[in-house]
Amino acid sequence: MNITNLAVATRFAAFCGDQALAAPLVGVAKTRAGHNAKWFSGMTGAIVRSPKAAVGVASAALFVAVMSGPVQAAVVQGSGGIITNRPCPDGPAACVVGFNRLQPHQYFGGYGQGFSSSTISLNNGASGSVAASFGADYLPTVRVGSVAGADTRTGGSATAFQSFTYDGSLAIDLAISGQLHFFTSGDVAGPFGADEFAGDGSLNVAFGLMRVSDLTSVISPSSTGQDIVSSVSSSFADCNSGALAAGGYNSSGLQAGEHTVSIGLSSRCGGGAIRINPGDSFVDFATLQAISNRSGFLDATQTFSVQYDEQNTFFADTQNSVGAGFLNSNITQGAAVPEPSTWAMMIIGFGAAGSMIRRRKAVVA
Repeated sequence: MNITNLAVATRFAAFCGDQALAAPLVGVAKTRAGHNAKWFSGMTGAIVRSPKAAVGVASAALFVAVMSGPVQAAVVQGSGGIITNRPCPDGPAACVVGFNRLQPHQYFGGYGQGFSSSTISLNNGASGSVAASFGADYLPTVRVGSVAGADTRTGGSATAFQSFTYDGSLAIDLAISGQLHFFTSGDVAGPFGADEFAGDGSLNVAFGLMRVSDLTSVISPSSTGQDIVSSVSSSFADCNSGALAAGGYNSSGLQAGEHTVSIGLSSRCGGGAIRINPGDSFVDFATLQAISNRSGFLDATQTFSVQYDEQNTFFADTQNSVGAGFLNSNITQGAAVPEPSTWAMMIIGFGAAGSMIRRRKAVVA
């Protein structure tokens, strides 16, 4: 984990002040309605009577699966948000993070949804705002803001994720980018672990790509916004917590004022290009975190949006850019999963073949 990601992850853990609550969960794929039960019943009878038919059906199903590929797209999508407000009394130069709260944490979002909170007034003159949505081409867009009271440490964090499948016929080396526009009261640089000064407005960013299976191992359709926020693997993911590729940003040392920042990502974890092959599925994720101390503020409600970077996306092993509009036309929402009817044919065929083989062995014995 690099220093930037370590700082971001540590800030996030301190910001939440809670143990991760999410237990390992399993993803649930959508199923297709309208299967013909009588057809399956007839096929099953024929297969059981003939081991050759069983092997034939299984082989045919496998051929169909390989040639046609998955034809369903299970949408893996969700968001989580949190607003916190803690006491931060005047005294030491740095606001010491503790577990005292001026009020309970407020959580937003959940699996399969975005969310939006208008600015929420908090105790001791503080306020916070968080939002997550899915913008152009369903890519994640997140917004946060926090204004600290004279003696508070106030924060807002929002994360969003969305699955996609690449439908093009040629492998590509993918690039994505993130666009930031925010205002801050300033973020005084200091030694790691003690750079939370009075008057600070700090911004932390994480975005990148994950494997669908890594995300659905910790997040499921029953996950709440609190589950999503509490799981670092789905919020501040990095190369040590399930990301295929991860980028980040923090505002340490930034002067007060308005800022615009572009963040590019074109290298996978471990080095090399982000290779996407035809039929590959992946998850885009994006997280923003605003932390303000003693009258500080951070306004990133102007949006952090993730975008495909077609200019820096190339056909694999070439320097040929894919060109404008290519990714929008060849990347679709949802994660590719095998067709249930194909799986059913394979299971019936191989299961019946195994049954006949066991029966023959029993007769010989």
